[in-house]
Amino acid sequence: MGEFSYWRIFLLGFGFFGISVLWSIYNSYVPVFLKELMLPSFLVGFIMTIDNIFAVVMLPYIGVLSDLTRTRIGRRKPYIIAGVPPAALTFALIPLFRAELIPMMLVIFVMNFSMALFRSPVIAFMPDITPSERRSQANGIINFMGGV
Repeated sequence: MGEFSYWRIFLLGFGFFGISVLWSIYNSYVPVFLKELMLPSFLVGFIMTIDNIFAVVMLPYIGVLSDLTRTRIGRRKPYIIAGVPPAALTFALIPLFRAELIPMMLVIFVMNFSMALFRSPVIAFMPDITPSERRSQANGIINFMGGV
């Protein structure tokens, strides 16, 4: 674990900031893109709950899985490395596929799956790198950055 490092906590907080920005943009623009496809409001609402469905189903499972994982790069990093690149790529692709429902849904599905793959490990990473007596302070920093 090592000593408390503001730099490492800041980097982790920057990840929380990025996730918050991503969800804000996603929740602002994807419903507009879906309405442009002339979908009924109830279907737009259902599609916008996909991230919550993934969260309820996958986050607890992936969290336990990351607790049990042992690799030379750590318990959490394999999930972060596997989830962040496809989440970022598919997020960037959403506007490019907004003219057709099926391709856009595929991109949304992969983005939400990828986000669910690394969300629990990112949250659990803070206690892994922070001495127990400094966890409240570290938690305050990363959550402040995520809320900015």
